[in-house]
Amino acid sequence: MPQMDGLELCRAIRSCEKVGFVYTIILTAHADKEHVLTAFDAGAYDFLSKPFHEPELVARVKAGIRIVNLESDLARPNRIVHKAMAEMAVLSDKFERLARTDVLTELANRRNGLNRTGQPPSGAASRWPAS
Repeated sequence: MPQMDGLELCRAIRSCEKVGFVYTIILTAHADKEHVLTAFDAGAYDFLSKPFHEPELVARVKAGIRIVNLESDLARPNRIVHKAMAEMAVLSDKFERLARTDVLTELANRRNGLNRTGQPPSGAASRWPAS
């Protein structure tokens, strides 16, 4: 590759959090154990030496597809939770705004004004924290 080698690309993919899960297979002319270990240290999930046997490459790609599908299945509950949390945050902001503003004028309501000035609401002096 002109800009970087496969190991550098693999490291770059692993360091980028926005990319998500990427199953990588290193295909290289180097077959020695040191290169294999370096590829796995760089974040590769599989390794093949050139010349490669096409059925073996196909089998490894199929295995990679199974792993990607499993990872996706495992990540699905997290995506659902994150979506629900984002929706709850939007609703919380909306309720906060509704609690602090007048429905008709959308100006700050009495409770909001009292909170800003540090004055206790009437009838709540015993519940208001002492300053």
